[in-house]
Amino acid sequence: MLGGANRNKLLVELTEKSTGLPVEIGNTESSTIGNLAVQLAAGEATGQPLSPESVRKWAQRLCQNQDHLSSFQRPNVKPERSR
Repeated sequence: MLGGANRNKLLVELTEKSTGLPVEIGNTESSTIGNLAVQLAAGEATGQPLSPESVRKWAQRLCQNQDHLSSFQRPNVKPERSR
């Protein structure tokens, strides 16, 4: 199971019970990386069908930079008050 849903212990348990298979937990950011890889590959495709190789290339490049991205800190921005 990939993505943030794997943090939900009940979902994992119910999935195991309904399938009769053990659930292996993957990286919580995998679904985000996969989605972005597809979008980047689509941007390159210029109207042509997406190739699995192009998506794989982008996913590999994004994963190589994962350590750098995980150290990124968002600026401390205060939310605006409703008027």
